Amino acid sequence: MEPTTAPQKTANTENFPVASLMLSARVRPDVLAFYRFARQADDIADSPGLSKTEKLKRLKELQKSLKEDDPATPHLKDLLTAFTWDAENRRYETWDDLMIYCAHSASPVGRFLLDLHNTLNEKTAKASDALCAALQITNHLQDCGPDYRSLNRVYLPSQWLDEAGLSLDCLEETESPRELRRILDRALDKTDKLIAKASPLPRMIDDFGLRIQAQATVEAARSLAQKLRTDDPLTHRVELSFSHKLTCAMQGMMKGWFR
Repeated sequence: MEPTTAPQKTANTENFPVASLMLSARVRPDVLAFYRFARQADDIADSPGLSKTEKLKRLKELQKSLKEDDPATPHLKDLLTAFTWDAENRRYETWDDLMIYCAHSASPVGRFLLDLHNTLNEKTAKASDALCAALQITNHLQDCGPDYRSLNRVYLPSQWLDEAGLSLDCLEETESPRELRRILDRALDKTDKLIAKASPLPRMIDDFGLRIQAQATVEAARSLAQKLRTDDPLTHRVELSFSHKLTCAMQGMMKGWFR
């Protein structure tokens, strides 16, 4: 299947609010620099006009541009591993395989923010990894149709599709077949467990701005997962409305304030 037009991603449509105004002005330049690098790499991996060979070449050139003494570099290298897998259109056989992907594609974002605030330790890392993985999975479910149709990418475990007797063609439908709906709900069951594991994270964070953002992100992840249970991502892109996002931000503010 040849890619056609790739879905366009922006800072406003992604689930990682890395440049949030909730963060201190002191760290915001570093956060924006991190985001710009990640955005550049993601654009390469998602480009429908580049061959796999050219994508891999450009991603390798990006990695060479990293400075070894930059604290962000280890996290960015992990992201580049995931972008390389995206460029290769790698498939994921099991849920555990998908979690390994999330450890590279999502966890580095949370760990970078914690590292930047001197809050990265074993406990915060585990909770943050769970939150970032939950966000990544909800993003995969949001875009499961366009990802396959436009980029020939599938982030649902192949084992689950095989067990349900489904071929990848089901992702081209305009409505989820019953068997696919069960797979989506199965993924959401596991996502709910990730969110529960992530829920203590805000209380572990001393920095007020990062704590509020973490709480707001937990609220948003929970709300989006709930919405994905009732809406069909093959029919339309399931996302939170502006008012719903605002509610999550307010909940993050209130809960984050009373630590």
